[in-house]
Amino acid sequence: MTKSLPDITDLNLLRVFRVSMSDMSEFNFLPPLIAMLDQNARGIRIEIANISVDSVSVAMRSGKIDLALGYVPGLDEQCISRTLFVDEHVCVVRAGHPLRKQKPTKEDLANLR
Repeated sequence: MTKSLPDITDLNLLRVFRVSMSDMSEFNFLPPLIAMLDQNARGIRIEIANISVDSVSVAMRSGKIDLALGYVPGLDEQCISRTLFVDEHVCVVRAGHPLRKQKPTKEDLANLR
């Protein structure tokens, strides 16, 4: 039996979605999402949940969150994921920093903590 999803343009729809997302995802996704919901589905609310990356699978299975946006490695087989886009990050260091002389490895960056 296939469960049909409600039409989000139905203005009578009242629903809260709990979403786990990184700061970067909040910056990129929330403004256009909130604007779209304000125009088309005023009964839908988004609540942001602060879930650690290693707890996302458990939080989804338990119903604590409905969705996760951002870099979420290590999801278990019971979670469905899709790549929305691929992004690139850069490392900026001060003049004279030891990493300036070479391309940093993951280990180099991890050791900066």
